[in-house]
Amino acid sequence: MAIRNSFAIADTHGGIVGGFTLDNYRGLADPVYLKVLAYSLTVAGINTVFCLVVGYFTASYIVSARHVGRP
Repeated sequence: MAIRNSFAIADTHGGIVGGFTLDNYRGLADPVYLKVLAYSLTVAGINTVFCLVVGYFTASYIVSARHVGRP
């Protein structure tokens, strides 16, 4: 349904009239959208690296810690 609606024509009140257009996808090449996309991907990449580093050290600590009942 979302894919079908992405090709539809919007009316003046924000609803969907129907029809078929590629104007919605042409707007993605707008420099503002590209800048926002680049920023979002940068933030996602930094967050991914941060989570991997924190997860690695946390897992390393858990593996090396002594547990009750473990020799």
